Amino acid sequence: MNVVPEKTQLETATLVSFRICPFVARAQIVAFEKNVDLKTKFIDLNHKPDWYLKVSPTGTVPGLVLKDAFIFESTVIAEFIDELTQASLFPDDRVQKYLNKSWISFASTLIQHQYGQMIASDKAGFSESRSSLAGAMARIEETIKSKPFYNGDDFHIIDAVYAPVLYRLQLIKEKFGDTLIDDFPAIKNWATATIDRPSVKAVLNAEFDAALMVHLEEKHSWLLSNS
Repeated sequence: MNVVPEKTQLETATLVSFRICPFVARAQIVAFEKNVDLKTKFIDLNHKPDWYLKVSPTGTVPGLVLKDAFIFESTVIAEFIDELTQASLFPDDRVQKYLNKSWISFASTLIQHQYGQMIASDKAGFSESRSSLAGAMARIEETIKSKPFYNGDDFHIIDAVYAPVLYRLQLIKEKFGDTLIDDFPAIKNWATATIDRPSVKAVLNAEFDAALMVHLEEKHSWLLSNS
């Protein structure tokens, strides 16, 4: 059973990203789970500030700006936050821990295809990305053996990592009528439990939805225009 750690404050740390980034969401969710008070700053990806480009070797987000250091890559940031307090958000079993890490890496594949589906400018592009997403979902579906979360009763980093994908799958169903998630019962059950998690609700909510809709409109999304 997950135990809420005592409040930890990173007074000199700032998590930098943009509002709808699925990669920053995982770090924010882990911070909520570990009761870490973490400041977040959103930037315009089309006009990245010079100060950020100076500290980030890749220029990508998210990045965690510390007093005397800069940590980048979302999974690394999530693990850094996890290790600030006891009761790790990784399974105790060593093999299961590294299986989780393997499938955490795979999450980027789903994120890529899902984003392609959402911003596709025509039906052909939408269908191609949707098909690729379904194929990736089939691979993770067959690995899910537990409920309500990926490893069972306890919420782990892998759940935080997949939360943005699961949330968007449900959002796409509710707003646009695309029932892809219904084709994968294990993922659907996982999504239901994960989306209902307080830490996930704190990050992925109506404010996020509104920002995402604006982004899709700017991208001339076929999904948005045909809903």
